Amino acid sequence: MPEIYEAPAPSYTVSSWALFWARYLLIVPLLTDPLKWLVTRLAGTAVGRMILGAQNIQAAPMSEHQVADWLQGNGLAGMQYTVTTDDHATLDTLEIRPQALDNVMQRPYIINFLGSAQHYQDNLYFPLLDMIRDDARQQHCTVIAFNYRNVVGSTKAPSSFEDLVTDGIAQVQRLLTQGVPPANIVLNGVSLGAGIATLVAAHFHSHDIPVRLFSDRGFSSLARTIAGWIQIGVVNDMLNNQIQQVRNDDGITGYTRPFGKKLLGWLALPFLKAALYLTGWDIDVSSAYHSIPSTHKALLRIQSSVQRRQENPPPVDDCIIPEAAQLEPSIGDLVGNMQTMNPQKQHDAHFKMRGYLRNKENPSQTGIQFYHHALQRFFQPPPAPALETSPLLQMDQVCST
Repeated sequence: MPEIYEAPAPSYTVSSWALFWARYLLIVPLLTDPLKWLVTRLAGTAVGRMILGAQNIQAAPMSEHQVADWLQGNGLAGMQYTVTTDDHATLDTLEIRPQALDNVMQRPYIINFLGSAQHYQDNLYFPLLDMIRDDARQQHCTVIAFNYRNVVGSTKAPSSFEDLVTDGIAQVQRLLTQGVPPANIVLNGVSLGAGIATLVAAHFHSHDIPVRLFSDRGFSSLARTIAGWIQIGVVNDMLNNQIQQVRNDDGITGYTRPFGKKLLGWLALPFLKAALYLTGWDIDVSSAYHSIPSTHKALLRIQSSVQRRQENPPPVDDCIIPEAAQLEPSIGDLVGNMQTMNPQKQHDAHFKMRGYLRNKENPSQTGIQFYHHALQRFFQPPPAPALETSPLLQMDQVCST
């Protein structure tokens, strides 16, 4: 029987509450907010099914026997949890750790935030379970995977992006309640999960709880992402669920934007933002990302080199998160600008595992090596502060010489 954890309601700072009430009392939303409430209630869940495609996947949750068989002989222990959010969604959660790890206060934790069409039990098309197991074994840490609400074993359909952020907050809060230091918690997000993880990390940083963030192929906003699809010409591929078949000989690259399509995308952007706002799915990931200190985050994105882009045919970068919709790093951020190993045999790089990516600034470094480098940076102890030398001691040293 999985253990059950009931997460408390997220807390908010005085400034965030002041901003919340200022929006209601000082700005025009007296008209827009009732409309947003109505549209979100009518269409928010339907839009959520398109954005979080994993809700449409039929699969069985893992049993305790399956978990035990999968971990057998790896020196790992697995535990299943049901995490209940403050709005009564239940989240199917799996935690894996080396059997030798006992001290909750000392061991690192990695919480995985999956992409739009992923659930953690899926080990056929994308070996998520193997990646989770490898992280626990190689990094000697506790790794957590969970399914968002209404995805394989989890309940209650999301009606807004904020619902998915609430899921992530509940996962972090469970660890904090156990006494895990924030410095030992890394939120590892991919694609849609990178956006969710960024909002969750920013939430805790606003409460002076400095968790760490690894953003892999994240986006600046959903509206910019959809506008980017218009600009690079993949709208039909997205609607027909054929984006994984996009190839470099189709003339689609993820960064090439003909003037006409570029203009059309920018013209569509305000309408996309309005539609997503009214349905509860417009979210500003970029602002949340830049609110997190550079020492507490790392960014991996797909951006091939200028030299590679001049090849014929040119490489396909990221068509799910086009270049125009990607997060821009802050000064001092740890950034890995990745490209695929072999552009001549390439589909959309968004679906490549980290091991098949190379850092364009450091070609000997793969995407998985960059990820491990970020983890080492997050978990290494801070340097000891320099001892201040008193003026009297300095004078004694001068006299002794």
